[in-house]
Amino acid sequence: MAKCLILRATFVQFVQSGSQLLRLLPLLHNLAQVLDRESSIYDAVKSTVPTVEAVHLPPSGKCIFHTYISIRKCMQDEGKRAGLAALAGTPDVKMAIVVDEDIDVFAEKEVLWAVATRMERDKDVTIIPEVVGANLDHAGYDEARLKYDSINTKMLIDATKPMGLPFPTKITPSEGLWENMKLEDYVKDYKKGESAPYSFPPP
Repeated sequence: MAKCLILRATFVQFVQSGSQLLRLLPLLHNLAQVLDRESSIYDAVKSTVPTVEAVHLPPSGKCIFHTYISIRKCMQDEGKRAGLAALAGTPDVKMAIVVDEDIDVFAEKEVLWAVATRMERDKDVTIIPEVVGANLDHAGYDEARLKYDSINTKMLIDATKPMGLPFPTKITPSEGLWENMKLEDYVKDYKKGESAPYSFPPP
């Protein structure tokens, strides 16, 4: 028997309102498959870049079309190789964003922060046209680009830090610092109508 077992379960979430149900409906069938898809992409990337840390298919990409990958980069161009492996691992993924291990791929704002601060637009974006894609993607086209079909254009963004060059370190304050810090020392106390040190004057 295997020493490490993984239990996968699909559950139904009870919704509190009609608006919540409407937000969930478009993703329910995709969420049921997301673990399988992420596992397949993880295996495909790991065969090329063994230092892969995590793979995520975000809801913003319908849990199908976009993937975020974090790696512990040891060699030049590993970010690009990881992204190419992810795009080749499944025909459904249209965009792969690769980040360093200090970025949480499950926090989309961190991924976009890495894109904003670590990517060089002239060399870290790779466009791959005319690749087999998802059958149900209405952005697909045929070989002549005259009608809808399953051919698609894919994009890879390498948002990892360049090796061999000095680069600022991402600093995350410790939890203890946040717990001990008193916001009233820095933010205006509106209840008392007084301004704390370094606060802006009232309009």
